[in-house]
Amino acid sequence: MRYVHTHIDVLAVLAVAIAVRILLVAAFPTIIIEPDSEGYFRVGRAITSLPTIEHFVNPERTPIYPIITSLLIKYDLSPLDIRSEAFRTDAHTLLFAQMALGILASLLWFKAMLLLAVPRRVALVCGIVCATSITVAYWERSLLTEGVGISWLVIQTYTYLRTLKSPAIKFFVACWLVSVIGLLIRPAFMFAPFVSFLIIGLFHRSPTVWRNIIATLLFIVAVPLLYSYTNLYLHGYSGITYFSDINLLGVIMQNNIPMEPGAVYTNIYNGIQNYYASGGDPYVFRFILHYDPYIFTNIQKLNELQAFVKTIIWTHLDVYIWSSLAAVPKSFAHQTATAVPINGNPLAIGFFQSIDQLVNLVKSATIVIFPIIILHMRDFLRKKTFHDAALLLIGGVAITQIITTAFFVYEADPVYKRMMSPILYHVSSYLICMFYSQLNKKNQLN
Repeated sequence: MRYVHTHIDVLAVLAVAIAVRILLVAAFPTIIIEPDSEGYFRVGRAITSLPTIEHFVNPERTPIYPIITSLLIKYDLSPLDIRSEAFRTDAHTLLFAQMALGILASLLWFKAMLLLAVPRRVALVCGIVCATSITVAYWERSLLTEGVGISWLVIQTYTYLRTLKSPAIKFFVACWLVSVIGLLIRPAFMFAPFVSFLIIGLFHRSPTVWRNIIATLLFIVAVPLLYSYTNLYLHGYSGITYFSDINLLGVIMQNNIPMEPGAVYTNIYNGIQNYYASGGDPYVFRFILHYDPYIFTNIQKLNELQAFVKTIIWTHLDVYIWSSLAAVPKSFAHQTATAVPINGNPLAIGFFQSIDQLVNLVKSATIVIFPIIILHMRDFLRKKTFHDAALLLIGGVAITQIITTAFFVYEADPVYKRMMSPILYHVSSYLICMFYSQLNKKNQLN
């Protein structure tokens, strides 16, 4: 009978996930274009047109998502105009693939919840809540890494949970593979395996498991190091992408971290001083346009910017850490989609506006995950159970993404929302399961 009920639950999650996406297509039938979108497609077209190591490893974008966009969008007109009707029409295959992946991710998340050994109805609630997320469905309509990144983090987390349940070599190999692909989709996913493996190691407390963890982490870390070295060798830039350095400069400007230690890098330092003197605000890309709109083709200036950022952060590391930690609460105010669609079917638009308003009421309250997870870790260290380990792994992945957002991304509405979007599954399911656990304990005491 449980087998039949589980299949009914799967069909329910599937039906809800499909229905939400149909409604969203009715409300917003076209592709969502952001400033970064052109770069993804352009880099992908360069890789697929001439698949050389110089194009695959480049300082602009990590390669996986650009390749996906190029393979699924057949647009070949010149000059490139991603806002044209022809491009939007050709992008429908990409959007369908991203939505299909999102639906599969909803089903996989429901399966992940069943791994936690929570009651079926709790797993179903988590599955339905995630399947109805308009934020996730919204990003699937975009030409941005979130289109596949949200679903991929679900795949990563599920793989970590399977390894927690059965720490066999084949699962550690799978962890390495999904982690590397995640890194090459979105460098911010680099930190997810560290917290996941910490929980796996603490739960099993086996020397063999710890050896496998260390070996897997070393092989994971080797990939960005090799990527950075290859970038340096081929392009003269030491790093994964130069957008990471620009984001860090945005954090420095946003938090008013003193820049005097970077005065030795006269071009960038004087450029910032002149920008502020002319009335510029601390929005980093406005500064970039003021400083040098063609900086992305000037490796020497990009390297100077990188050195400037590193010098300031290392000199004022304490200020950087405390100001970044202070930005953590702000990140919780950026968990919905960029905007509710404003064209398309009026009934569908009204539905999404109502849902968006409801989400806005509760999203900031999710900051309670921090004190809850601290107390949860304390209890876990006293008595280690698989259920608690699995929940902490899910919550830990969410925490790493939240901290990554605060430490490595400047505060701008679409940027914060993009960074926070992959953890919507994790935060909501963690809090739902913790609420059930506490309610169940209270009932047992009574």
